[in-house]
Amino acid sequence: MPTDSSAALQSAIDRLAARFADDVLTSLGRAPLADVLSAFARTSRPERRVRATRDVTAPKADRSDVLRRVVAHLANHREGLGAEELRAAMRLAKVDFTRAARDGLATGEIRKEGRLRATRYFPSE
Repeated sequence: MPTDSSAALQSAIDRLAARFADDVLTSLGRAPLADVLSAFARTSRPERRVRATRDVTAPKADRSDVLRRVVAHLANHREGLGAEELRAAMRLAKVDFTRAARDGLATGEIRKEGRLRATRYFPSE
């Protein structure tokens, strides 16, 4: 149940909101239509944000180079790394890491433990 102070606050908010709406409509009524439309055109669409860093997919010829880099990076991390950690540290696109991991596992250059998001990659011993 609202108290007297909360009812007074709500009443004050309602009065201010109504006054604000009246002021906006009055201002819009006085402004030329072209000015109103141009103001809305500038503010209605947010600017498109561009990612700060963009992972670039390696050309097919560089796939073995990507695998060598992954193996070298894992050699410095004997405790193993998750796919996201490895990708972020090396700034690799997901497709490049996936290909390198698949090739490295097939050739025995790297090994993995765990499943799904708990998968960790290690240098082969």
